[in-house]
Parts: sequence; C-alpha cells; structure tokens
Amino acid sequence: MASNNVRFTPLTDAEARPAKIVSDPGMAIVRDTDSKVIPIVQIDATDRPDIVSLIAAHGPGVVGEAATQWGRRVGAPEGTVTLFLDYQRPLRVLIFMDLHIVHYGFLVDEILRAGELYIQAIQTPSAANAASGASRMRVVVADTGFGLLWDRLLEDELARELRKQGLSATKAKTRTAEIIRGWRSKAKEHAG
Repeated sequence: MASNNVRFTPLTDAEARPAKIVSDPGMAIVRDTDSKVIPIVQIDATDRPDIVSLIAAHGPGVVGEAATQWGRRVGAPEGTVTLFLDYQRPLRVLIFMDLHIVHYGFLVDEILRAGELYIQAIQTPSAANAASGASRMRVVVADTGFGLLWDRLLEDELARELRKQGLSATKAKTRTAEIIRGWRSKAKEHAG
C-alpha cells in the first residue's frame, strides 16, 4: 500500500503544537442560505495571535484558503486523528488539531459530512467568552478519501472504549453500531 504521508512544516514554536479545542463537540450553526448544519470549533488562541490575525484577515463570509489533510500524527496522543490546515494566503499559518476519536467522534463525523467547518479563536476561554459570538472563519475541508478509513477508526475506538467499560466484544460492537447510527440519524434530521 502506498504511503500517504504529507509533511507540514511549522515555522514557529506555536505552530509546532496542536491547537487546543475548547468548544463542545456538538457545537454547530445552521447556515441561513441553505440550512446546512456546519460544525464550529473554538480554539484557545491565548498563545496563538496568528490564528486571531488569520480570522481577521479573512473577514466575514470569506472562505479560508487552506490545504487540508486528515491523518494520524506521529507523536499525537493515542486514539486521535489530526486535522491539518495549512494556510498560504492571506497569511501563512499552520493549524493542526488532535481530535480524540471517542470524545470528538461526532465532530469529526460532522466535518466529514459537511465538508467544512467554522473556526473561532477564543483568547480567554470561558463560558461567557465562548458564547459571545467571536468572529469565525469558514474552512472548506477537501474530501481526501479519509472517510473510508474514518469509519473503521471510529468503530474500532468506540468498541475498544466500550470494552474497557465492561461490555463483551459482541455487545461492544452492537452498541458501537447503535451509537454511530444515532449520531448520523441526528445529523440527517438537522440537515433535512
């Protein structure tokens, strides 16, 4: 099997660390123009003024121009997938997020389904600030074929977690299928 390794080169110490997600995995908005449900990811930008500048440079309604890639990052915590966003214009910024498959599985599923997300940079994470309507940037996430691998990763990690909680392999597999079916039917309800 051919390697699909893609290298992203951080130019600063901040870019070399994963962006810290501070939002709830189910956070989303319904876009007025087409009623599409788009996930929102809020990032702690306390040490990332470059992300704040990037969002400001894009302005309202402008799609961020980024190369995107899903993968498993060397050095990432066990049980995670990573979304890389490599911006070249209007500013050169690298952002990557490690998403724990069990905790953020619904979010990853929704990003893959929608093919996009919104990113908000929160400089002082708190419940009040998170709800304040900070500026956000739309990011189109290209279909790189990751969805096929994602289904297997999600099933394996959820089943593994359920087995840790005491379910037999058979019951864990059945419950995993129920959970995923529930997520996806909920997403279809909101979309349609």
